[in-house]
Amino acid sequence: MSHILKLAIRSIHPTFSRLLRATVWVSMLALVAACGEEVSVEVEEKLRPVKTLKVANASLGQERQFAGVVDANQKATLSFRVSGKLKSLEVKEGDLVKASQRLATLDSTDYKIQLADRQATYDRAKSDFSRAEKLVDAGHVSRADYDKLKASLSTARAQLDLAKQNVEYSELKAPFAGVIAKRYVDNFEEVSAQQVVYLLQDTTSLLVTIDVPESIMIHSQRGQRQYDLYAEFDAIPGERFPLKVKEVATVADDATQTYGISFSMDAPKEHTILPGMSTVVHAIAARNAAQDAKPRYFLPGHAVLKDSQGNYVVLVKSAEPGVGVAERRAVTVGEPNVRGIEILEGVSPGELVVVAGMSKLSPAQRVRLNEGQQQ
Repeated sequence: MSHILKLAIRSIHPTFSRLLRATVWVSMLALVAACGEEVSVEVEEKLRPVKTLKVANASLGQERQFAGVVDANQKATLSFRVSGKLKSLEVKEGDLVKASQRLATLDSTDYKIQLADRQATYDRAKSDFSRAEKLVDAGHVSRADYDKLKASLSTARAQLDLAKQNVEYSELKAPFAGVIAKRYVDNFEEVSAQQVVYLLQDTTSLLVTIDVPESIMIHSQRGQRQYDLYAEFDAIPGERFPLKVKEVATVADDATQTYGISFSMDAPKEHTILPGMSTVVHAIAARNAAQDAKPRYFLPGHAVLKDSQGNYVVLVKSAEPGVGVAERRAVTVGEPNVRGIEILEGVSPGELVVVAGMSKLSPAQRVRLNEGQQQ
């Protein structure tokens, strides 16, 4: 056969003949190599991913976390009670001020003129009333005229007091000691009454506010359990700042349907924590001796199955990193409540219970523990 192949090749054009000869030899070598070697194919084991929950002793204190915002425990927006042109702004943003310290003034020329006019009116009314008071008993002044003069004096006194107040209101003073957080106007502007000029905050003590969903509020019982409360800040790792409950709203927010809770927090001396900063509020149920003496375990209702042999759960025993082995475990259950079903016997702290797809697993089946599911 090889002799016939050589004759056929020689009858072809020399260039194409060489190309065809090389192709044939390469094909023959590949065929020989394939026949002489065994091909090994590794089949990758496909493991079913599972979602698990780590068993924990509920009596050791349940912890919840909420996003919070820092605010000043005492703050006020400051404005003039009269309108006018700004004459001076005596403090700037970031300044510390004392109680009753003057912060800004208006041009009070018009108010002082008005005060002088009201003072003259009052003096005249007082003089007229004094003369009538001496003559009324002698009958030289009628009782009706006397009453009119008395009323005029009262009106003049009230108008004089108002004019004095307007002059005083041309100065803006701090109602309490604090820091000027914001200035809203510039000097020499025309400002109206009640127009905000400054935002004053007392940062010696702080307020932390959180929003609690109704699903948590509906199960809370006032005064039934104490919590250890503290705040943590990402920029201050490892430090906890104790909190005290100040106010609890009993009306839900119209937009978010959440209930606001505010906490008091002492301002730390070694850190600068300002209103508007974000924090995380931790609420840990306080432990007591009775609870610690009797461990309690709760699992979601759908994680506990039942068949002819009774109630059971599916556990996962770790076999290697990221891989576990399924195991059926009989359990004794208690009454269900808002936390789930209480497991009286059958589980231990730290064990992983499958909480999804349990019916598709068989005993001793290898499964994959995905990152973030080994909780």
